[in-house]
Amino acid sequence: MNNIAGQIISCPQQRVIHHVMDRARLPAFDAGDGDAIGPYDGMLDTVEVAYRRRARFFLSFGMCFSQLGTLPGELRLSIEPLHPLPDLDHNQRIVDLLRTLGVKTPTDDQGLSFISRSMVNAYNPAASLFDNVDAPSSHPDLFLFDPLTGFVMWPQDGKIRNTWLGNQRDLVQLQTQPTAIKDVLLRGPSDHFCLGRSLMMRLVGPLLPRRRVVHDDDAGIPTLVVNDQAELDGLVDDLRIACERSPLKVSVVFRGQSREHRLPDRRNLVAALVTPYSDVRDHSIVPSLYRHYDAFLNDPNHFRAFAAHMLDWHFYSDMAFGDPVNYFTLDGQPYLPKPLTGPAAASCQVFAGDSSDLPRAFDGVEPHSVLTVTGSDGSVIDTYVKRHNLGFGNVRRNLILQHYGAPTPYIDVTRDIRVAEWFAFNKITVEPTGLSTSGMLPAPFSGSAIYVFFVPEGLAPMVDTEHLVTPDQALRPHRQACALLGGAGNLYRNAVSRFVGLKIKFADGFRPTGLQTARHLFPGPDEDDMLKRILALYKAPDDLPKHFPVYWFPE
Repeated sequence: MNNIAGQIISCPQQRVIHHVMDRARLPAFDAGDGDAIGPYDGMLDTVEVAYRRRARFFLSFGMCFSQLGTLPGELRLSIEPLHPLPDLDHNQRIVDLLRTLGVKTPTDDQGLSFISRSMVNAYNPAASLFDNVDAPSSHPDLFLFDPLTGFVMWPQDGKIRNTWLGNQRDLVQLQTQPTAIKDVLLRGPSDHFCLGRSLMMRLVGPLLPRRRVVHDDDAGIPTLVVNDQAELDGLVDDLRIACERSPLKVSVVFRGQSREHRLPDRRNLVAALVTPYSDVRDHSIVPSLYRHYDAFLNDPNHFRAFAAHMLDWHFYSDMAFGDPVNYFTLDGQPYLPKPLTGPAAASCQVFAGDSSDLPRAFDGVEPHSVLTVTGSDGSVIDTYVKRHNLGFGNVRRNLILQHYGAPTPYIDVTRDIRVAEWFAFNKITVEPTGLSTSGMLPAPFSGSAIYVFFVPEGLAPMVDTEHLVTPDQALRPHRQACALLGGAGNLYRNAVSRFVGLKIKFADGFRPTGLQTARHLFPGPDEDDMLKRILALYKAPDDLPKHFPVYWFPE
């Protein structure tokens, strides 16, 4: 029984207190004795002594990592550093190791890194992520690692062996599909990494009302050139019809880019059989978080400031939304608890999470409480269910971060082809203040592309804006008809590229019609309450070489 009479600490007040405490708990690299024995030392015995202090420092962010994690139940890791090496040592060791593996003219700019077996196991001992790495026990703590694709590598018996450390849940989800679906998606071991292409060529493509000529680009992605707006609109209509006809529930979403990005050129690594899977330069769909993240690892003080900045952004989102729970009647109807006007007490029964029909992005955690509020005379004033949907709150928070300026492990996609076109044909410039400008690229749009993602239900964490916020809460993501597509993490940064099934390019004569203005897609604080609230809360850090401002388009 909790007495809730008298002064009550509101949810915003509690969140402010928690945020101050969260920031205060962040470890400082220069504090205390660098050689002191910490709680993780038993887990770090195999880490080289010269780097053990850095390893202990990174592991001390455990509470912060859990708060900034993206998906309950998904073993992707978020911003946990994978090794303790400073940049100079890291880069030199990469070059030296590649040279010993027979790579000609090795460099440190091909996207490879290291992963510490001890650190990864210490982040989540119950996960046993390294159990599938069948390397000799004598192998040093640091393994060669490809964070773009998720492969860990080691030399053994004169060969270079590898194991995939990406999210094992993805493999399990695929294997639990009906046989007919697996026969479409998985006809070879590499199909796991190109599900979108498999869907396009084997399922969606054959169901299109009208046949179209497509060709594979040099990365193996089906590519189609459109000549005008009417042809593009017709193609989009046909893709939606084909997905509706599909026996597998498939969502089709779009992402426009003013230029294509590729993974690093690794021909010399392929020739030496270090990364034989890199025989083509895949399209890079790496989320914003991992395009910036590595710059904060060299200086421990910068990493601490980066973590604090990310905590700040989470705080801004939570303050704008308020209480991150949902209230219902006992029979499941949305409910607003009655205000209390006098002394009262509450009894609370807490229940574990139950099964949910929510999308995979919300999966894993939904405990709930049944509260009964009684007056001083013992009469029941109110009874309701309080659902603590952690997955929902987490994804909603990342929606705000993604759309208003902070980096996240999600990719924003849209169901509106006109929105995808706008991003394909415009270049955005964001100043350090967050003030932004945009301008249409000159025709022809030969460098622009729209990526078409085919996302099978249950095989990727994707959720639409309307499941997260109302237009009154956050207008920008609604104006852009946005969805968040997850799946990436620090163990597999380019995971979302698996769902690219079609690339749309534009003929020289293509001219878009019906595109909205930047001001419409990015409404100002006079229209967008979320932008107004975050601008009022935001404080730029003064201890980071790069920060992430709230960006918007003034009149």
